[in-house]
Amino acid sequence: MRGMEEKVFRALADEHRRKLLKLIHDAKREYNLSELSELFPMTRQGLSKHLSKLIGADLIQVRFEGREKFFRANIEPLEFVGSWLGDFGISSSNEWKQNEIADPDNKRTKPNSFLDFIESQNQ
Repeated sequence: MRGMEEKVFRALADEHRRKLLKLIHDAKREYNLSELSELFPMTRQGLSKHLSKLIGADLIQVRFEGREKFFRANIEPLEFVGSWLGDFGISSSNEWKQNEIADPDNKRTKPNSFLDFIESQNQ
C-alpha cells in the first residue's frame, strides 16, 4: 500500500475522525477550531490531534486567515478507497442507490455514501 493510501486508512480507522470528517463534509462549509469544539464533544487539544491526522491524510484542508485556521473537507483521497472497495463488490453510492431500487424490501442494508458505509461499520 502506498504512503498516502495508508494515511487515509489510518485516519479513517478512528470513529471520532470519521464523525469529524462527516460533520465538516456534510456542512459544505469551513469551520474554525472554536466552532468545531462547540459542535464536537471533546477537548480542543483532542480535536486538534484528530484534525492533524485528517490533514496528514489530505482529508481536511486548512486555510489561514490571519492567525486563524479554517478547516474544510477534501474527499478526493477517498476515491482510491472506493476503487479498493470495488475489489470486494462494494461500489459507488450510485450503485448502492440503484440496488436499493432493485431491492424494495430492503433485505440488505445499503449505505447512501462511502462515509455512511464507514459509519455503519461502527454500529
